[in-house]
Amino acid sequence: MRSIAVMPFTNLSGNADDEYLVSGFKESLVTTLQILPEYRVKNARLAYPGKEDDEIARLLAVESLLYGTLQRNGDELKISYRISKNGEVTHSGVVEGGVVALFQLQESVAERVRDDLVGKSAQTLIKSRPSDSDAYDSYMRGIFALEHRGDSGNLESAINLFLDAIRLDKNYGPSYLALATVYSLLPNYRGAPPEEMDRLALETVEKGIAADPKIEDAAGAIYGYVYHKQKRWEESEVAFLRAVNADVVDSNAFNWYSRMLASVGRLDEALAQSLAGLEIDPSSPVLNSRTAMSYAWLMETQKALAYYERANALGGSGTTHVLGNAFILIQVGRIQQAQDLAMNALKAGRADTSWVVPVFDAFGDPGDPSKASSALDAMNHASATGPVPPVVELLVRALLGDVDGAMRIAELLEQPGEAFEMDLLFIPELRELREHPDFMPLMDRLGITRYWRSKGCVWKSDRVSCATNKSPKR
Repeated sequence: MRSIAVMPFTNLSGNADDEYLVSGFKESLVTTLQILPEYRVKNARLAYPGKEDDEIARLLAVESLLYGTLQRNGDELKISYRISKNGEVTHSGVVEGGVVALFQLQESVAERVRDDLVGKSAQTLIKSRPSDSDAYDSYMRGIFALEHRGDSGNLESAINLFLDAIRLDKNYGPSYLALATVYSLLPNYRGAPPEEMDRLALETVEKGIAADPKIEDAAGAIYGYVYHKQKRWEESEVAFLRAVNADVVDSNAFNWYSRMLASVGRLDEALAQSLAGLEIDPSSPVLNSRTAMSYAWLMETQKALAYYERANALGGSGTTHVLGNAFILIQVGRIQQAQDLAMNALKAGRADTSWVVPVFDAFGDPGDPSKASSALDAMNHASATGPVPPVVELLVRALLGDVDGAMRIAELLEQPGEAFEMDLLFIPELRELREHPDFMPLMDRLGITRYWRSKGCVWKSDRVSCATNKSPKR
């Protein structure tokens, strides 16, 4: 299969307020070009300053690169693009028009690029078409806010923008998908009630499919993620398989599917899905972080470190990413660096940090039982006086030998939502937890053993062994 990477577009206007247009134009172009059956289209998020085109192409493992610029002058837009192959420009073009015709400009550029790559065609590239320019503008602004969800207030802004887009154009399906995505993320990012957010996500995506049936396959990612959090494992996997095999795939579908597989102990298959996501979105900080974790759980330490470094360079953030990074640093003995990362992440989340120093002191000297005892005393005090993130308490107690305490935390998974990422239950360091007499009964109550039986999987030699070691993928 031939391949091309769409590089970040350049904002020639010099106005930061236009960044949502520049970013959105490029992202929409990637989504549109993914429909081409002859090409694997990769979304490149880095510009690689100082590197030649042929070197960048080798790094991204593609034949060609597509560059673009967007210049706004009042209400007029000028979009230029060029395609480079083997270090030489093979095609280029310019499209101009008004801001109110932004979607039509995107469609025009996509068609020209398609014609440049594969020749003239009558193929329709656009699956869903907005009917209102103001609605599409709100959608683009919302996507930009969602992409920058780590910034304060951006998720809330995204909700309002997507609601505006739907109010102005009730038939544009992608607005519903984006709004449902935000609802799905709110329990993790804002501590919103999981059951209410799951309901809102499903209601939203169902309204979207009714208005725009073309989004049905892509909507599988939302269903899969919600069903995952509801521990409806078989239904979750069916939905994810629909999403990752859709004509147009959001790379986050691979991230969520990877998480689902890891949550039922299928760590090898989880890694395969995150790597499949990187095939189309190699510069995604989320997918690079997910891949790093997958390698860490499989004890491929050097690869885990390499992907964490890549994710950090791409702006990887969030408590899960930072604590996962700290964990792999503990694995390789870089205790102080791991402690600093954990301390900063906890402070950012305004969590209690009184236990951090004694716990990491015990990690640094695992042969000293007195340090382990002091660390557990500190954790007990922190847990008694205020909430400690369950993921932290699970790992600390398990690693310091308090297996009964770790099992009490694991049982929080029976509550609605996801108390912590369940792949932790299956990592090598928590073997003693899996040998606890209450572990398999917990797997029964969470529906995981039923899922294993449905997939021909068995629990053997402290890991899940399936009849086929591959889960279907795109």
